[in-house]
Amino acid sequence: MSAIFGIADFGGRRVLQPEMDEFASKLAHYGVDGVRTWSDGRMGLGQAMLRVTPESMKELLPSGPEECLGLDEKLAIVADARLDNRDELMASLDIPRAEGRRLPDSQIILAAYARWGTGCAVRLLGDFALAIWDGRARTLYCARDIAGARPFFYSRIGTRMMFSSDLDALLEVQETPPAVNEAYLKGRLLEPFFCHATETLYRGFLSLAPSQWLLATSQGTHVETYWHLGQQKKIRFRNDEDYLSRARDILFEAIECRMRSAFPIGSHLSGGLDSSSITIAAAGLARKQNQQLQAFSWSPPREEWSYQSEDERNVILAVCEQESLECHFASGSQEDRLRVLQRALPFFARFPVSPTLQNARMAQARGIRVMLTGHGGDETFSFPHGEHPMDHLMNRNWFRFWKKAGGEAASSGRNTGLVALRWIAGTMVDHFFPARRKRKETRRIEKPALDPTFFDGRFLRLMRSVSAVKPPEFPVGDRWGFQKTRLAYGHLADRMAAWTAVTANHGIEWRHPFLDRRVIEFCLGIPPYLYCADGRSRYLLRSVLGNRLPEAMSHRDHKSEPGRVSALTALARESLVAFLRAEVTRAPSDYPVVSRDGLKRFLEKHQGGVPWEDCRGGWAQRWDAIQAERLIAARRITLTEP
Repeated sequence: MSAIFGIADFGGRRVLQPEMDEFASKLAHYGVDGVRTWSDGRMGLGQAMLRVTPESMKELLPSGPEECLGLDEKLAIVADARLDNRDELMASLDIPRAEGRRLPDSQIILAAYARWGTGCAVRLLGDFALAIWDGRARTLYCARDIAGARPFFYSRIGTRMMFSSDLDALLEVQETPPAVNEAYLKGRLLEPFFCHATETLYRGFLSLAPSQWLLATSQGTHVETYWHLGQQKKIRFRNDEDYLSRARDILFEAIECRMRSAFPIGSHLSGGLDSSSITIAAAGLARKQNQQLQAFSWSPPREEWSYQSEDERNVILAVCEQESLECHFASGSQEDRLRVLQRALPFFARFPVSPTLQNARMAQARGIRVMLTGHGGDETFSFPHGEHPMDHLMNRNWFRFWKKAGGEAASSGRNTGLVALRWIAGTMVDHFFPARRKRKETRRIEKPALDPTFFDGRFLRLMRSVSAVKPPEFPVGDRWGFQKTRLAYGHLADRMAAWTAVTANHGIEWRHPFLDRRVIEFCLGIPPYLYCADGRSRYLLRSVLGNRLPEAMSHRDHKSEPGRVSALTALARESLVAFLRAEVTRAPSDYPVVSRDGLKRFLEKHQGGVPWEDCRGGWAQRWDAIQAERLIAARRITLTEP
């Protein structure tokens, strides 16, 4: 992806070219097609460019007033963007079709801002992070797409605001070291799957949340949400066939929009239902466009594994054989893993996956700049928590209740009547013993306490003195609320930001069809039973693909990846333990987080290495603690004294 950056000063201080040059140097690895800056003294904009779409081949960004569609306004723009509703926008903006075909997406966005101001973001369909400087009003407008597919970090210190696609670059150009966000750090250490939409480890350095726009002026910074989860209309059709037909149209349209590229296209293929569905659909669309899709897997090559009936590579090979695809497997290496750990360190990423780097390297060697993924499928089309069968009974839909019981009985080999009685009895127990239901339905892992034998004493006293930032709570017994919370939790955007950072110098743009706005709105609007109908999990996505799914996958109710997991387990034992041992010998920082004696005892206790299946809870906490200490030392960050 491209990287955007900028400095705005709303006081009397000028933005100097050496400042912009330094900023540009921190992001040069993103600029496969060059780095460019623009400044008018009050505002400096820059972009490290990766050209992907046909319209972007001659695009120059930043684009100053002299290059902006002949608009009267003194507008300048940087944008890491792909628009999926170009024709609709051009019609609304009265841009002639012949002229619009040649326009890059950034110029259409600029025209939309000139027409609708801060209200333009809600009209944009696609993936984007953008910044527009209005030289007359002296305001800076920034916006991010609804899924957070493109990262955007910013800070405002006094009259000066800075932003960047890369948090590491933003930190490196600061005049003074940042301070630790102790509340965020404590929340991260206590929550195995902690994420936050806006907060980071650094106090005052924020992420613009998905579906938000920001307006910076001399009076301050104002942030608004332009699209809200939960405001989607209910979608109701007469029968299931109509739902499935509409679902198929929406998903294939989302995939086709993400295949707009002047370069060859790749697709990540894990062997799971989500990535396999995207790959199969994209392969068919590519053939219609006389293109050849290529598949890339995180799993090691075939010669490196022994046959297992549940091995995900059986599905991968079946998909590739069916669609006549070449698949590239990734072994990963300790060198790659350590490089990924180092690159992802500023993002405070938890156990980043090193095969991502090798996939990007292989794709770049084949001229590929777009990689499709199945990311977000669990929150949308293959959401695993459908409507409970008792909802049908309570709504007196006897036929659907009995049909669902029959489907469950057929898949489990039990009697339909016994299945129905079991559901009714379980519901009665939950009603009279609500604590049992809460324990059963709350999707939370037991929180590990801070281990006093592992952490430095001064750091423990500091943590006891602050309140932790808390992530969103998953609602109990509310399927729709649970799905919304998963979409808003922050893990989707966090992973996309980490992928972008780790693979930046390989010129790969990750695209995620399941996180298309039309897909999300459809999936939040349909009846819940469509996710798990006829006793089948992930019924909606299976039905959309129909007989195009290989036999090895069509009846598979769970995802099993022994090949990838076993390879990563071995890799973790080599690289993570080496990383921890190096930490033991490294001199403690001025603000130690980890006790060296505690780390030694921990390594002695776990001499066998780091089991991949245990990389949560206590292990995740210790990994986060070591990351935090390294970041504090590297950035000369200050900690509040307890």
